[in-house]
Amino acid sequence: MAARKKGAGLLMVWAEVPADKEAEFNRWYDEEHIGRLLAVPGFLGAGRYRALRGGPKYLAMYELEDH
Repeated sequence: MAARKKGAGLLMVWAEVPADKEAEFNRWYDEEHIGRLLAVPGFLGAGRYRALRGGPKYLAMYELEDH
């Protein structure tokens, strides 16, 4: 089993989404955005986090091959 390649770059995006658009945003992110983004050369991985309190509510972190 090959080890996962570690990238030299990191892209972080914070987002606040209006409550009435949150379900649509999450569907788009999970079903469309991640697959398309990871098909772009240089993007190695992605993770998304939700704040338990405070904000912005969402943080997405993308591991990149290089900066």
